[in-house]
Amino acid sequence: MPQPTVEGTAVLVKREHPRVQHVFPADNWYFWLKAAEDRPDEIIADLEDAVATPRKELARDIFVAILKLFQGDVPGEAEMAALRQANSPEGRGPHLPVFIAKLKAVKGLPLTTAEEAMLAEAEASPDKKLQALLAQVGRCHSLEGIIVTLRINNLHTKWSAGDLFRVVRSVGDRLDRILLPKVEGPEDMILLHRILTAIEAEKGWAPDGIKTQALIELPSAVRQLDAICRATSRTVSNIFGLVDWTAATGGRDQDHQGSYPLYARCRTIEASAATGLESIDGITPSLQRHRTFVDAGKAARLGFTGKWSVNPNNLAGLQDFLGGRRPDRRDPRGKPTSIAPGAFADVGPGAVSAPAHPPFPLEELGRYAREKRPLLPPRVLELRDVIVRRSVVPVSAARPAELAAALASTADEVIVDLFPISRRETGTDRRALAEHLGAMPAEKTLLALQADPEDPGSWETFEEVVAALGSRVGACVLPDVTSAAVRRLDARLTELESRLGLALGHIRIEARIRTEAALDQAFDLATASRRMSALIFDIPVADLFRQGRLALARRTRSIRKAEYLLKGQLIVATSEAGVDAVDSLMRPGSRLSREALDAANIGFAGKLTRPEEVDEINGRLVPPRSFIQDLAPVIQAVTPETVREVLSPEAIRARLLTRYPAEWVEPFVRTCTQVAEPYWRGARKMEGFPAALRAELLRRWYPASIERALEPFELFAVADQERGLGAVAYADPWRANAVELVDAATARVYEHILRTAWKAGLLTPDEERRYQKAFDRLRTALLVKEAAGFTPGMRLLGYAVTVSDWMVKLFAQASGDRNLYHLDAEFVAQEHARGTIKFDAPIAHGILTLLVSLVGLQRVANGCRIHGIEDVRYRAPVRIGDAVTPVFSVENPLSPLREREGVRGSSWSPGGSNAHENSAGDVSDGRIRLRVEALRQDGQVAMEGAVLVSPPGGAHLSDDGSSPPDPARLRAARERSVSVTAFPRDKEAPVFDQGRVVTRDFQAHISPEVADGYWALVGSTSPAFWNLAVSLGMIARTSAHFASPGWILLSTKLETQQEPIREGDTLTARATLDILRLTREKRPICRIAMAVRNQHKHPVF
Repeated sequence: MPQPTVEGTAVLVKREHPRVQHVFPADNWYFWLKAAEDRPDEIIADLEDAVATPRKELARDIFVAILKLFQGDVPGEAEMAALRQANSPEGRGPHLPVFIAKLKAVKGLPLTTAEEAMLAEAEASPDKKLQALLAQVGRCHSLEGIIVTLRINNLHTKWSAGDLFRVVRSVGDRLDRILLPKVEGPEDMILLHRILTAIEAEKGWAPDGIKTQALIELPSAVRQLDAICRATSRTVSNIFGLVDWTAATGGRDQDHQGSYPLYARCRTIEASAATGLESIDGITPSLQRHRTFVDAGKAARLGFTGKWSVNPNNLAGLQDFLGGRRPDRRDPRGKPTSIAPGAFADVGPGAVSAPAHPPFPLEELGRYAREKRPLLPPRVLELRDVIVRRSVVPVSAARPAELAAALASTADEVIVDLFPISRRETGTDRRALAEHLGAMPAEKTLLALQADPEDPGSWETFEEVVAALGSRVGACVLPDVTSAAVRRLDARLTELESRLGLALGHIRIEARIRTEAALDQAFDLATASRRMSALIFDIPVADLFRQGRLALARRTRSIRKAEYLLKGQLIVATSEAGVDAVDSLMRPGSRLSREALDAANIGFAGKLTRPEEVDEINGRLVPPRSFIQDLAPVIQAVTPETVREVLSPEAIRARLLTRYPAEWVEPFVRTCTQVAEPYWRGARKMEGFPAALRAELLRRWYPASIERALEPFELFAVADQERGLGAVAYADPWRANAVELVDAATARVYEHILRTAWKAGLLTPDEERRYQKAFDRLRTALLVKEAAGFTPGMRLLGYAVTVSDWMVKLFAQASGDRNLYHLDAEFVAQEHARGTIKFDAPIAHGILTLLVSLVGLQRVANGCRIHGIEDVRYRAPVRIGDAVTPVFSVENPLSPLREREGVRGSSWSPGGSNAHENSAGDVSDGRIRLRVEALRQDGQVAMEGAVLVSPPGGAHLSDDGSSPPDPARLRAARERSVSVTAFPRDKEAPVFDQGRVVTRDFQAHISPEVADGYWALVGSTSPAFWNLAVSLGMIARTSAHFASPGWILLSTKLETQQEPIREGDTLTARATLDILRLTREKRPICRIAMAVRNQHKHPVF
């Protein structure tokens, strides 16, 4: 193709789809100059990871100034003042003023007198570095033909609003693209699109002129890649971020990109290709020219359309690949070998049909920028009790010898399969098993029992063993799993714990993933229950592959790659959900150490193992210790003459044993011996050994080490929680120019590493002190936040509850709502046969489902005060015996989806305080809106709506009212409910003309029996919550007597409660029924409004 020209001068054209994207700090002037010289297809000026926290705002002005200079414009005074403080590589600081003056001169911009004099002096200077700089600026002063991209801070941090409001509004027309890091889901891309749309409209720039790129480095982004690709019409590429991906999934190895992160990389390629987007591979962490060259070829063969560069060596390796040059592996400066030029994959023709999104209000963006508030809620680090499960031994209850060996081992967890003894007629085996397990030392091993609630024999055995062992049983393992099975098991465990007096939530759930279909549902399984603790990869990949029964076999001919893809898919689900992933048993013929290290590198918390393999597995899956603080100074100071003496494996062992136990040191020394071997036998030059040892330290041992996790976790616990940053920039002291933005996603992984090491006894006394101090500080800060209010976007999963027959009857008795649909099975069957209703068995009251869900809120957020209920709608029937799981979400005011739907959310401030905006637009102290859903075991939403609450620790109303009765009265209440009967079938429903308004009064006396019934339903909650239950019962009673038997309650709304209800009160409801319309079957849809007062005429609600 001929080169475009203007009046005979060649014009450099930007590539439509860049192959090489070069990333560098936005505030480093020399890296700008080098990028202009090296001419990658795209440069990405980084305001995120590459800029330290104190320089975030300064870096914005530096970026604007440099960009304007390169494009031939004079920066403003503030921008020039910032530019004079730009970062410089070592030894280049004095050259910055010369660079500025020379670039202005080359661009024909006016120079000050001082700049003219300085430039003349520089040109006459004998300094060779200075002369080289002047020549470099003279040659490389243009960004023509290069795509210019700005990497802003992610939307969950306090800096993103300022990046967009101050930088993009200023020079957005000079930018081609905006790169958004740490994308979580489509909502991130939608919000960025809306902001850019508003800026373009304000400035009169071309619509959709600024394109966007998504940096895929979190599990949630990989899971939602299809939605991210289709979220907006601006998105042009997805970039896989290897380093943060490894941190977010708890993996270790970053060098072997073709194996451990294979699933995430393939998903990036596939989703991008399906929508016609670029897919860009991440960096080569080793920063070696030859290694980058090799990785580029692998990325191209996999299907990537380009690759990242963060270092001149990276860039040289990519240019070698595209230019047909093979660099010398041993001598990076040696002459490359000529080969055929390489090529990345082409971008497909797919097109995105994205919905329209309204522009974001710029005045709001300005306010967020001024107040330094995140545009989306900062990620919240949930502190969970970490279970150490490095080695997990599965064993049959019918094999006493194997069971004894498993219990005698040092395994972290033992799974006892109860199925083999569940079919036997005698209970001898069960009693013997309980005695055997009861003899285990307390707290030595997590005891899990494998059983299926749908199998009567195994579940009966499970209950019998739990009754005998009590709290020694820590988990129930599902052998074959669906989301419905998880929710049903959750409900059964809730009932069992209540019956046996165990703490709610003590028995966790684990599940074995044995099919590809179950693996596809892994995230749903991991989030189906609050109890879910681990998913166990148990797919026999090799056997299925050889038998041709593995669907994935269509994508690869390698069993090993098939395993990486399937296991990577599980890691995506468990990492996002915050549960453990456990690897499968070792394949026959494999090497145990290799498989254990593979599991750790992928991100597995543990591995299924046999008793004789436990010690090896435990040693491989503990967080490694790099000893970098001890060895780096020694490596730095060593001379060629003293290498053998100072850095021999024996010398390293002797040095480390003075501070650490031998079991910590020996695995590391074995690695040192392997690295040293070619140097010691003369195959390589001895002077190269210190650099090789340091590289091995940083590559293999350091990234996921205890030392590497401790410092950023300490920083996050202090800086983020005290200043509300959303993330903190951690400058790694052992890696040059390595800055990591640590947010809740990566801090959670670091906390897991440290807590696992602490529980396994692998921390030194000083490390343990530092960890506990940081953990306590973080926990205190989170408790303060909880006291001030729930964090927007927070999701609370309640414990599942089985809606039992006694609950329906007891609510009917206490409330007086004895609707036939709840209590008369024959009547329901007849109505179903006539086609009047869709359900074929009695169902629970809709209000009972609401009450069960709100009890669930009290269990997971004890002390939360419910002020009102906003338009709860009943979407699907809940049959007697169904398991109901309540799910609560804190409304997010900036959610693009809800704003499109016209739903308001709660407002919030960076410090964690919340405010509720009521229907009148006022703000009332401490109240926030929680979205509530009740999920049946099949995942169907049975009920949804919103409630207004004060969070735990907030200002509450008095708990004056009824007090909980003794257990005997509660048992009596349940027994009385057995005799409750439905309304007579001949009870006629009222007949009203459409549009007619009818008002009636209804009374209810809160007798001791009624009060006890409500207490039996709500359990040991507060009197305030009992008040709420009675209020809901009064709503059910009034609607039932107004409209039964053939009517169904569709929705409920409860205004703020006022006077407390007490046992003995007589409540009077003045109810007004207003028929709104008739259905096609001529059945009325009506609104019933009621005001309730007590016998003293005081308003109740």
